Amino acid sequence: RKLWRMKTRQYYRAGSCTDKNQPCILPYIICDSTPNLSGHGRRAKLENKLSNQTPEKKQDLIAIDDLPFFNSEEKTCYNASMTPKTSQRIASKICDRDEKSCVVHPLIPMLKLSHGTVATVTKKTQDNTAPTNIMVELSPYYKQHKNDHLPGDITESIIAAGSVSDTCRFHLNEALPSTGANVRCQSLNDLQIQTEWVTDSIVSFSITPVGLESEGYREAVLQLISSLALRPELIKIEVSESQYFV
Repeated sequence: RKLWRMKTRQYYRAGSCTDKNQPCILPYIICDSTPNLSGHGRRAKLENKLSNQTPEKKQDLIAIDDLPFFNSEEKTCYNASMTPKTSQRIASKICDRDEKSCVVHPLIPMLKLSHGTVATVTKKTQDNTAPTNIMVELSPYYKQHKNDHLPGDITESIIAAGSVSDTCRFHLNEALPSTGANVRCQSLNDLQIQTEWVTDSIVSFSITPVGLESEGYREAVLQLISSLALRPELIKIEVSESQYFV
């Protein structure tokens, strides 16, 4: 719990944006629990909060998914994209003070990984000749601007970052705080990475090792996954044997 609170504070303060030439747009979980409202009605309330707490000239930097990832009689939750300042205003001025029916929480890197990610990678990479398939989903904002952020560009950026030991270690610590400490950083040039659009919002990264033993293959895949988890464009990462999320 202490680690969770610390990571959340860090995310609110600085987020995971590193390109100073681009606006910092991060993924968040935003929920509403207003009684007697449908999921669509709660979405309308949340969208209104986002709009009201974002300066007019930055309205194009916010987005919320059309469909909820959780919907019940008591609460409805959506993935959303916004700047850190907008999230702080909503959290401090509305959700925590004026209105108790909403919650906004940063989608920190470890939250993006599907349950059992490390175990699945360990199993998949025992055969160091077989490809590993990683499926990723774009955040709401980047779904609307997917042609500006091609998978190949993300791959090149991750491979370049992986060659810097300090960057690799930071990614592992953020995304895999328990397992990452025992993963060695290495050049990702020993992986063949092919990308493909599966749907308008889901991208497949097919990973094939080049001359790596099983343990080196496992570590390289975990390193790649941790780097993907730090990308602000992404909200979900899953290692899968199929072409679609399960």
